[in-house]
Amino acid sequence: MLRGDGADKVFLRAAASTAGPIIDVSAAGQVVIRGMTVDGQSTMVGSVVYGIRFTDTSGTIRDVHVLNVRGSSDTAEGIAIRAEGGTSAPTVRIKNNLVDDYTRVGIIANGVNGPINVRITENKVIGPDPLTVHAPNGIQVSRGAIARVEDNKISGATVAPGNPDAGVGSGILLFCAGPTRVKENHVTESDLGIALADTAGSTVSQNRVEDSAFDAYSLEFGLTSLFGPLGCPGPNPSLTENNVVRDNRARDSGENGISFVSFDSSFPKQPFRNTVSKNDVRDSGLDGIAIFNGAENVITKNRVRDSGQNGIAVYDGADNQLIKNRIRGSVDFDAKDDTTGAKTAATANTWKENRCKTSSPTGLCQEEKDDDDAYSPGTRGSGTDPNGDGMAITATAPGSMDWHSFGTAENAKDPVDPSNDVVVIDTSNPLIWGAVTRDLNATIGDLTGHLAVDYYIVPIEVPSPLPGGSNIVISRGCGGGPPRFELGIDLDGDGKFDGNAIGYIGPPPFTGCAQNKWQHQDLTDDGLRWNLMQLGGLPLNTWAQVLAFFGGYANHKVVDGTMADDSELIPVLGGIAYYDNIAIGDQTLTKGP
Repeated sequence: MLRGDGADKVFLRAAASTAGPIIDVSAAGQVVIRGMTVDGQSTMVGSVVYGIRFTDTSGTIRDVHVLNVRGSSDTAEGIAIRAEGGTSAPTVRIKNNLVDDYTRVGIIANGVNGPINVRITENKVIGPDPLTVHAPNGIQVSRGAIARVEDNKISGATVAPGNPDAGVGSGILLFCAGPTRVKENHVTESDLGIALADTAGSTVSQNRVEDSAFDAYSLEFGLTSLFGPLGCPGPNPSLTENNVVRDNRARDSGENGISFVSFDSSFPKQPFRNTVSKNDVRDSGLDGIAIFNGAENVITKNRVRDSGQNGIAVYDGADNQLIKNRIRGSVDFDAKDDTTGAKTAATANTWKENRCKTSSPTGLCQEEKDDDDAYSPGTRGSGTDPNGDGMAITATAPGSMDWHSFGTAENAKDPVDPSNDVVVIDTSNPLIWGAVTRDLNATIGDLTGHLAVDYYIVPIEVPSPLPGGSNIVISRGCGGGPPRFELGIDLDGDGKFDGNAIGYIGPPPFTGCAQNKWQHQDLTDDGLRWNLMQLGGLPLNTWAQVLAFFGGYANHKVVDGTMADDSELIPVLGGIAYYDNIAIGDQTLTKGP
């Protein structure tokens, strides 16, 4: 173990004009590096520059600040943390580190020399300053490495202006990676937000990408045709197929929210058989979702709004399925397909049950209408207007009634009153969550009395181990994790997401709640239920304490509100729950959107 007393107390610095690595570990069994600063001192040598390098070694890199790891201005080098595979198939955890001012990659997991499994969580990665000619990537998983990339904040993975021919940067890049999970990351101000290139079988979910120079999410094929052999294991080329991009948010992309593109015309079906579902895409500079190439991809249940060009556009490709998407507010067309064939509207693709107002050719969608009945009081009527002022069911602006569902959240029938529509979330699969969300432009004070939900938790029943015995009933839910409300916060009013305020549903101290019974929860009561740790606050706060905390941030904004349920806290306790009269701000949702 190499352990310091803290990144602000222990410093390891590179010798002048050397490339490092400052810390280099090879074939060393289990190693822990923790609690120090590793400073490359911007030596700018003309070769590979490393901060920390693990080679064929298992272990942990945690609570470390790695900075100033820069190659010379004309080389594509400068790697802050590198975990390399090998014959021992190492497992590495890279957690809660701060990486800033690298010139090539902030954190990389690389399997070129053998298998490796890496978990990259809760890191903050800030791009180079000044910017470089070659593409910097915040977090990269490549050449057969398998990883879980979760809960990281990445910013500034961008090249200097005028240099896209040398490749663009990515906040998170999967390049011919093994099956990898990318979840709950926040990427801002990067060339590409999250890119999957020559990668198969990976999942990208519950991420937030904002202010990308080009695309927020990109599925790409054929990088080897652009840059030559790049050391990918397995078949050549590595294919981009069977990936899932779901339940993500994209905001304010310079070009496209989500794109499909191939750089190698000799494989006309690439990208192939990928699924893009339930993503919320808004304010893209060009298209919300753009298919430049690809075949047999499924694009379903996405919401796309206010695109600078087209909402969803297919420029080339065949046998793609575009189903149940909702598109509105596009400058050119909400739906556009330039292909020709024997499928919908004489195109080469299937368009089915999409809702929008404009399409080219006509017939790609039905006219979009506001589904007002989704926001009226439910037949049970519980909790629809807690203050009696009408706020819970009144929209503040035309078109503001726009909720979006993620994951398994769907419309369902009330288990007590089948005439009433409600929202159901199934978390039986620990990899799946469910949520409903809406955009806000409010202060915390505006939400007093306007954050509430009715919930009905179904217990788990398992067969008795005794012959003829009754089923064993196991209570679930209300344990201080799921279900919960999440309020996306911009603390200083600069338009950037800073973290979530999290409110737990159920009675404190969160040891469980009644089962098979409708209950009402006002999340602005006096219970200790609000977690402000993502914003620098305490783990448990009453609503009065929440108001006091945000009183110190005069320019704060609540940018969105979400009610979420998942089973990751205790996976075996996943199951079914119903929700009704979900009040977030000035609207109440009474059935699945």
